[in-house]
Amino acid sequence: MLLLDKEMDFLESNMLSQKPWYLQGETSSKDRPENALLEEHFEVQRHAIYKPGPIDENVILEFLKKGIREQSFDSAVFKSRQKEVVVTPKEYTNTVKTSLVEDYENLYVKAKALEKVQEDPKKDALRLEIVTLFDNLDALSNMHFVPRKRIAGYNILTNKQALALEEAGPAAVAQCDLLAPEEILAPRGEPLKGTTEVTSTDRRRHRKKLMRVRAGKREMRVALAVKSKDRQAALDKVIKMAHKPGSNIRIAK
Repeated sequence: MLLLDKEMDFLESNMLSQKPWYLQGETSSKDRPENALLEEHFEVQRHAIYKPGPIDENVILEFLKKGIREQSFDSAVFKSRQKEVVVTPKEYTNTVKTSLVEDYENLYVKAKALEKVQEDPKKDALRLEIVTLFDNLDALSNMHFVPRKRIAGYNILTNKQALALEEAGPAAVAQCDLLAPEEILAPRGEPLKGTTEVTSTDRRRHRKKLMRVRAGKREMRVALAVKSKDRQAALDKVIKMAHKPGSNIRIAK
């Protein structure tokens, strides 16, 4: 008797224990771990046409011999070409008198009315206990697994208007989202141009700019190469060269 009681307790604990997510009936993404569908192998109906397996040639020969012995030949059947019936489409007439906004409002009012009727915590708790009891009884009295029943429920979003559900774009947009990049931040330097858009004037301007940059670097190298015993005098000379108009010398403090 003790062994039988232990075995019964073990079976009952297995039946009442928490089942994995794929044995809990209808589940959503919140009820299962991340990437759980990729880790399990499910039986899915395939619609592809598979290549038939190899067939023994003796079976085919026996089938042909049987047809010859019984004289059961498939003769051609004469078929007449059917005439195509042209069906003219009927004009679509919209007989709905209510707009989509009114339909949403009616659904919202009905859902609100149902919600007010079912706002009873005692009934909800009692209903949950009954469902749990029936699930446990099914687990103990059935030879095959019976998934737990899903409690019907719905959520009503009251923070949005019904008209906002039809609009594809946002109702309010920040001012910076409506401006172009050039209107938010002024472009620096010359506007970008392609190779086919550059003119001879642009080429000369670019060449003069490169010459000024190279001249400034050359002056910097000469100033750094000057050997003077008076370090302060050499530094003052470099500072004067840096303050000249058009000079590219920068002094880091």
